[in-house]
Amino acid sequence: MSQTLRALEQTIETLSFTEKLWLLERLVRLLRVQESVAKDDTWVDALAEMAADPDIQAEITQINDEFAISEADGLSYP
Repeated sequence: MSQTLRALEQTIETLSFTEKLWLLERLVRLLRVQESVAKDDTWVDALAEMAADPDIQAEITQINDEFAISEADGLSYP
């Protein structure tokens, strides 16, 4: 255990129950936010990897070709 962590533990021991509870809740919130950000980064990375995959690109091209006929129906989208 690092010296910083030991000092922090000693400081926490001096806190009241209410202060310890507040600190615990704050730590949990911070960890949840970090976990959420990490999940978002993982999702973005996976999406970028899929977009760069030649097999995925070929599938998208095939789907676009199949729907090319329907583009001539006069309907437009933004």
